[in-house]
Amino acid sequence: MPQHKANRWRGAGPGCAHRASGLSATGAVPVFTGAGALPPVKVHWGYPDPSLADGGEAGKRRAFELTRQAIGYRMLQLLDLPLQSLDAAALAQALREIGRR
Repeated sequence: MPQHKANRWRGAGPGCAHRASGLSATGAVPVFTGAGALPPVKVHWGYPDPSLADGGEAGKRRAFELTRQAIGYRMLQLLDLPLQSLDAAALAQALREIGRR
């Protein structure tokens, strides 16, 4: 699989993708070009940049941990979706709702 800079799409499950965050902007991540009969569903889940947090190193560590927890929480919600029974529009809506939580 080709490697590209972070902030490209990478696979998160059948018919959906999760954008690699800017947290690893210098790293390489695999490219997700879509698979199966449906094109990938794209949504954006934004997170504040923890490297810009106030409070010195301790504040940054806490911000990174909170961001990690937020990503993990959304991933658990994504894994709980009935992916096989959702069409592209329903999946996109469900992913947007996860992003608002």
